Amino acid sequence: MTGLKLWTKKTKPPVAEEPVQGNAAPTVKIETLSPRRRLNVGRQLAFAVDDNAIQMAAATGNGFNNRLLDVRKTYIPSSLEDPDERRSFAANAINSFVERFGGRLTEISLILDGPDTALRTFSLPDMKPADLHSAVKYEAIRQLPFPSDDCLFDYRPVQRITTDSKRHLKIAVIASTKRLVQEQLALFDELGLEVAHLYHCQYVSGQILRFLRDFSHDTNYAMINIQRERCEIAYYHGYRLEFSHIGSTGSSFLANRSDPTMFEYFAEALATEIQNSLDYYSGQQSSQFSNNILVHGDLAYSEELIDRLSDRFGFAFQRFPVEHPSLIEGNEHQFHDTIPVCLSVTAAVTSSVVLPDLLPSERKERHRIHSVNRLGVASLVVLAGILGTFWLSETSSTHSVRSYQTNLLREVEAFKTTSTFVEYNRIKQKIASNQAYIDKTKEVPSCLSLNLKELSHMTPSAIRLRSMDFHAGSENENLHISGVVTTKSSPPEVVLAEFVENLVASPFWENVKVDRYIKKRTKDGFSMEFDLSMKGIT
Repeated sequence: MTGLKLWTKKTKPPVAEEPVQGNAAPTVKIETLSPRRRLNVGRQLAFAVDDNAIQMAAATGNGFNNRLLDVRKTYIPSSLEDPDERRSFAANAINSFVERFGGRLTEISLILDGPDTALRTFSLPDMKPADLHSAVKYEAIRQLPFPSDDCLFDYRPVQRITTDSKRHLKIAVIASTKRLVQEQLALFDELGLEVAHLYHCQYVSGQILRFLRDFSHDTNYAMINIQRERCEIAYYHGYRLEFSHIGSTGSSFLANRSDPTMFEYFAEALATEIQNSLDYYSGQQSSQFSNNILVHGDLAYSEELIDRLSDRFGFAFQRFPVEHPSLIEGNEHQFHDTIPVCLSVTAAVTSSVVLPDLLPSERKERHRIHSVNRLGVASLVVLAGILGTFWLSETSSTHSVRSYQTNLLREVEAFKTTSTFVEYNRIKQKIASNQAYIDKTKEVPSCLSLNLKELSHMTPSAIRLRSMDFHAGSENENLHISGVVTTKSSPPEVVLAEFVENLVASPFWENVKVDRYIKKRTKDGFSMEFDLSMKGIT
């Protein structure tokens, strides 16, 4: 095992296929598909229950960020040997945690791990979502190590691979046996707690890698979780789980250690597990692997063992660093010690993306309806608040207008009792009497003035009127006009005819006729004297 570090450094890099002679190498484009974001509102609780301990975490979300409230791991006393007593102890611990950190808007997530869970990745042609689901189901049943009638699975496309004109999807499938799911859900059903999500331990743990100070989506990470009866080794590209391995080496190996050589034996067995998993991972993924292994779980407590592993085998073993401000804000000392021990539940309550969910379909539908109803109630509450605020605003505005109107009326009544108002009424009456006098003495135009005004507008410049005789009492021809037409070139008859036509068209006169006319030649042209008679308005 002394050559483990050297071997890891020389893990083979990706090898490009050589193009066939005469053909161009295919162009490969790999697009990482990010998971959909999830809107976390209210309290988020997560639990991981096994035969020896209960991991618990709580966080609160405002829709954009999650704030960690508490993380703890409660060990079941070894003195409780009866299974019912151990189950009762776990139920009490869970119930107390829910009573303290739960609330009306609470979602509970449950973490599954162990040999009854599995991860598989495979490629399928890019297709419509409905067709993709059927294809994934067929391929998952073929590849998963569990019988189809005892298997629950969920999946997520993680990459889109384009080669020339062909497109494929890389699918990550998470699966578990129905027996494990039913065992885990039974305890919460007894407590009357509705589980909203069932997550795979290694898959959800990758979400917490985002809180590393130097996190990169293009970096490969390795994490090892050493539990009491087994160890779980997981390899990630960014925060995406690519491979996991479950080994039989657990912390119970050190339970009765009597000398330091037990550390050596344990480290040797652990290194063998790591070597086996690394061999398989490197052969399957053909990607470069970092020598840094992040440790969480029970072993994270032992600084002595971590140092021995790093010195003995060349790997840089490191307890998972808890350093991101948003993860430990307000509880730096407490969370530094508890998060590395409860990494999966911490990742579950701080994750803001949609992950593969192993909850049975009927429970998913029930949770979906519950979420829709809860969202509807929340929307109605918000709408009622908005309408209430608007009503209060309008009521206040109406009250203000009424108060202003009342004040105005009061001021008007007060103004009527002042001397200014008395003087205003006196001036108003004086103005009214003067206006009445003006209306009575207003000159009414006479019939003669109206006829003269209209006649002055219609008489052309070539005609000069000499006399007009108006008899208002006459019923027929009451207006006689005499005049002379003077022109230089045009015939005076034409000018007189146009004048007569204009008089006929006017509403002031009717029965217009020429009584007499005499045409004469003058030195400069022509002149024609005429007499007209007509009936004008009276």
